[in-house]
Amino acid sequence: MGDFVILVSPLEATVLVLVPVVLIWFRIVSAAYRLYLLGFLTTVIALLIWLRGGSAVQMGFSGFGPLHETLLQYGVYVLIAVPIITWLAWLVGATPVSKWWREPHFTIGFIPISAVQQLLFQSIFLTSFVAAFGAWLPAIMLTAFLFGFIHLIYPRPGFSFVLGTIGGICFAILFLLNGNVWVAIAAHALLNFVAVQRSLFSLLENGKVKSTKQ
Repeated sequence: MGDFVILVSPLEATVLVLVPVVLIWFRIVSAAYRLYLLGFLTTVIALLIWLRGGSAVQMGFSGFGPLHETLLQYGVYVLIAVPIITWLAWLVGATPVSKWWREPHFTIGFIPISAVQQLLFQSIFLTSFVAAFGAWLPAIMLTAFLFGFIHLIYPRPGFSFVLGTIGGICFAILFLLNGNVWVAIAAHALLNFVAVQRSLFSLLENGKVKSTKQ
């Protein structure tokens, strides 16, 4: 992985994540438009990176680590994350989505969403925080907190915040260990798939979690 540089300051990142959450929580913008807000957030950050001359290598688009290490890291993640998500879904009594292959979120949605979030939080925020703080631990914790915080715009906000924060820690560690953002994207895509299929995350319908019963 190339040397980290400050593409977005910790203060800028915090404000950019805070704005969409505040707009939705105070009902200035309907939760139905949360993806548009996230799209706007992504556009603003992309513009900042372009103006500041950020490169693909600086953002984690370098080569993968050794194949056996990459597979081991991803395998450990899968073996830990999938059972935990499945257990949590059972614990809260969530109803799994049947015929998930017909749902747009699964066919076209979860991979782009996972990619955009990891590009923002790992490629840009995490690398910038490491450069700003000069240490991994505070960078990981702030990145994970902001990742969890942005999940407050989803159903079950408290639960989503905790799960998002824990996931954010795992994604950050995976990114730093491997040095390539594509591994974090693949990990997040898997987690999103299982979480939505198990109804831990769902679409909003009149302010409530959308039923998944067929």
